[in-house]
Amino acid sequence: MDVVARLCEGELRPLRLLAADGLHDSAFKSLHERGEGQELVRQQYTGRYPFELLQNANDAAWDAGSRGRVHFLLTETALIVADNGFGFGDEQVNAICSLGRSSKGPGEAVGHKGLGFKSVGEITDHPQITSARASFQFSSERVWTDVSAILGALPAGQKLPVYAFPFPVEAGDFGPDAGRVAELRGDGFTTVIRLPFSEGVGREIVEKHCRPPAVV
Repeated sequence: MDVVARLCEGELRPLRLLAADGLHDSAFKSLHERGEGQELVRQQYTGRYPFELLQNANDAAWDAGSRGRVHFLLTETALIVADNGFGFGDEQVNAICSLGRSSKGPGEAVGHKGLGFKSVGEITDHPQITSARASFQFSSERVWTDVSAILGALPAGQKLPVYAFPFPVEAGDFGPDAGRVAELRGDGFTTVIRLPFSEGVGREIVEKHCRPPAVV
C-alpha cells in the first residue's frame, strides 16, 4: 500500500470502528475539532499563499541541493505552481497531511513548521500535487462523501480535517489544465501544484494576490 492510500485508510479505519460501536458523536466531535484547527491555521495565513508557495519551493530546492527554479502560471481555472526541488516522497506526504508536523526540522529551512501550505485554502478546496515520486490531491467534497458513507448524515456546520485525507490523482483529474501540467513536468519541474479556484474565487482576485507590490 503506498503512502497516499495508507494515510487515507488510516483516517477512515478508525471511523468505521467508531461507527460499528455506535460512537458516531465521538467521531463527529474529533473530526470537527481537527477541522477547526485546520481552518484556524488557514485564517492565520490569510493573504500569504503566494509567499508560502514560493517559500516552499525554496525549501524544496534547499533539500535537493539545487538552484531553485519556480514557475507560477495562472489559467482560467487554477493557479499552477511548479518547482524543481526535492519533490514529494513518503516523508513529505506524511508532513503535508499532518497539521502540526513537518519533514523539515527547526533551523533546516524557513517555514519549518510546515503549516504554510494550508494557506492555499483561501482560494481552493481541492489542491492537487504531482511529483516524481508521489502524486495526490485533497478534496473537501470527496472527504465529505467518504465520511458520510461511514457515519451517515453529517451534522450541520460539521468541519472536517480535509488535509488528513489524501487521495490519488491522475492526469485526467487536472481538467482543462492537464496539458499545462504535463508540459511543466516535461520541462524538468519536479513538482507541479494545481490549485483549482473555489466557487466565488476568480482569476482576477488571484492575479491581484500574486502581483508583486509596486515599488515606490
